[in-house]
Amino acid sequence: MATFFGFCVLGFVLYLFHKKVGEEQDNSGDGYIIAAIRILISFLIEAIKSLVSSGIEKGRENEEKIQQKYETSSRKSDEEIIRELKRKKQEDSFTIADKGLIQVAKERGIIKDKEIN
Repeated sequence: MATFFGFCVLGFVLYLFHKKVGEEQDNSGDGYIIAAIRILISFLIEAIKSLVSSGIEKGRENEEKIQQKYETSSRKSDEEIIRELKRKKQEDSFTIADKGLIQVAKERGIIKDKEIN
């Protein structure tokens, strides 16, 4: 049943694409294949723009998480930072945000660059 539904959706999408190509062909006077290629290229460009913008947004979110972790870690004592680092190392649960914690630990001399691994 799911396969049948999938084929129905695919057929509907192809029908809409064919209709869009026909409209583009009427407007530009180009051939069907050229109009189809033009539409596919415009879809591809929009998809790339969307991926790039979501990647940039994800990068900003990660930077905010790192900054928040840095600020919260700055308020902790050395012993609390050491406990958290040991726990995360044992659990192997380091995240991107933990870069802020590691940065604080480096600044305080708790860890050195070689000890991170």
